Amino acid sequence: PLHFSQGPSMYLMYFLTNRFNVIYLPVLFGFQELLFSRQLSLPFLIGAVLAGQIGLIIYDKAYEYFQGHIWSRMRGRFLN
Repeated sequence: PLHFSQGPSMYLMYFLTNRFNVIYLPVLFGFQELLFSRQLSLPFLIGAVLAGQIGLIIYDKAYEYFQGHIWSRMRGRFLN
């Protein structure tokens, strides 16, 4: 996992090149009317981008916690 201590620019590049963003951002910009039934104004579009990034960060931290703490204890039960 990438940590902020490796530098803000590396952290930013990680989130911009994440598979989520490769799908989310083009869909958000290209299919606004399909997703929201209208064209979004700039403030709402920025809010949707930020909400997606916040969701990505929460998901990434939860996944990292699960893999490090919970899965390491449960692995033996499922794989035996």
